[in-house]
Amino acid sequence: KHIQSLGLYGKVSVDRFEAIGSNIFLKGTVSYTGSVPLRSAVVFVSLRSTTGEPQSARWQELAPPPSEEGMEFSIDMPIAAGVDPAMCEYDVRALGLPLPDSSW
Repeated sequence: KHIQSLGLYGKVSVDRFEAIGSNIFLKGTVSYTGSVPLRSAVVFVSLRSTTGEPQSARWQELAPPPSEEGMEFSIDMPIAAGVDPAMCEYDVRALGLPLPDSSW
């Protein structure tokens, strides 16, 4: 599966998706092409049922914050027994916090 999302500051590309037992594993790349220097950045993944009910969520801090070249990330998310990953919706975002002296 390939999931792509444009977050507040980054472009996220998920290149690998696996459901193994009671976990979902995502591996991908985040890049940042903005002009404002970042103090920190995270990748946030949420999992919802097709009716919108929250199933799971995880985030991973990206240190140092990604650049144009991008950086890899991997996240594992626990899922409850009986949840079918094929019947879920995924939201993958990259978010950044600018340095305090940066002007937006």
